[in-house]
Amino acid sequence: MGTETNDGTRISAAAWRTALLCAAATFVFVMDSGLLSIAFPKLSAAFKGTSRATLSWTSSGYSVAIAALMTFTGTVADRLGRKKVYLGGLTLYTLAAVAAGSATNVWILIAARVLQGAASALFLTAGLAIAIVAFPAPRRATALAVWGIAGSAGAVVSPTVGAAVLDTWSWRWAFIGLACFAAMALGVGLWLPDDRAQATGERPPDPVGVALAAGGIAVIVLAIVRSQMWGWVDVRTLGCLAAGLAVLPIVGYRSIRHPRPLIPPELRRHREYLVLSLACLVQQIAFFSYFFSLPLILTGAWHWSTLHAGYAMAISMAVSAAVVFPAARWVERHGYTRLVLIGAAIGAASCLWWMLTFKVTPNTWWALAPGLAVFGVGSSITGNFMTGAALRHVPASVMGQGNALHQMGRRIGGAIGVALTIALIGESRDRSPLLAGGRRAWVLLIVVHLLMSVLFLIGQIPQRHRTAEAIPSR
Repeated sequence: MGTETNDGTRISAAAWRTALLCAAATFVFVMDSGLLSIAFPKLSAAFKGTSRATLSWTSSGYSVAIAALMTFTGTVADRLGRKKVYLGGLTLYTLAAVAAGSATNVWILIAARVLQGAASALFLTAGLAIAIVAFPAPRRATALAVWGIAGSAGAVVSPTVGAAVLDTWSWRWAFIGLACFAAMALGVGLWLPDDRAQATGERPPDPVGVALAAGGIAVIVLAIVRSQMWGWVDVRTLGCLAAGLAVLPIVGYRSIRHPRPLIPPELRRHREYLVLSLACLVQQIAFFSYFFSLPLILTGAWHWSTLHAGYAMAISMAVSAAVVFPAARWVERHGYTRLVLIGAAIGAASCLWWMLTFKVTPNTWWALAPGLAVFGVGSSITGNFMTGAALRHVPASVMGQGNALHQMGRRIGGAIGVALTIALIGESRDRSPLLAGGRRAWVLLIVVHLLMSVLFLIGQIPQRHRTAEAIPSR
């Protein structure tokens, strides 16, 4: 049994089952991101002697670890077998989550979060590859939609159930809860079909290039999160930024000269892939900035409980989940361009709404809810389908590495988004400075959505010698 599309392409029941089983991975990943954002005020209160800039590494370190290992894990999954790597990643994540929940100081917590990031790189890369190859090429937007709706479900559960756990017990139980969800994903993952035939002898890409790229990004993130403490013109801030940026041309040079480059020539020459992957990086700056700024403002400026702030965030994510499948059908019939541009526009509109309506004195749901719903629609469209647009013309021979590099860029965007948000909001816990910092973050979100739109349009400019597209671009 299965389903058949309008063009006669059949999706087997086995493909649906595989996509649903693998979707547990993105549920855990988004649960992690959402739970940490809602838990951040609690962590700040628990580690009173630690600045927000240092605590932000519980998120940034996680994202940088994923980014650093994404290119390796894609090749490792192809070499050892995707199912084996997927299950191994979930096992490691479960153990690291228990370690985070048991941390006795902030540095142990950050180290456990980095280990969780490494584990996430394993199960995300392998899980997405398993799900995508199970579907016929013309229907892979539907496979991405399955992942998108599972991620949206995780984003709904994390601020609600997570907030209830945080209010009832402590931040430690939030990480123990993540371990439980990962263990359940591991259990259902055992039912995935065996994939030994997919294993290859391909070696990972240039390890020095990967290490340099990860180190450069980490130093740039450090400069951003410490900018308010050091000052933007301080020699330490400028030195970190210069060192991080100086690494990029070295990585580019090694990609040209190395026999197993970080960025293979098929991708270096693929303008659409490069530009749209950059647009996705920018989109993740916006998403993670939103996810971190709003709970801080609601709990700090409006003095809402963690639970009420979690319910507010859940509205946005519930709307996001409801939009995924209708948007996937639109993409299959009409292409990505108009839909993504609309998503970016309404995402920017939600931030403008908050800038106009938020006050220091709580003005409750009438100011908050419309922006939450609108942002949910925009983030669902841009977050879920820009990846499909970026990968649609990538040659099959480099699809694994292309997806890994793309996901690496998204994680870098998330780390930068958190860093910029902490830098803009600052360390104050008073109402007026917090709300002023929130408004600065919303200005950043508007600019980022505009930049995302410009990059997406540039990526649509026709390029010669492309492979035939599976999904229309109009």
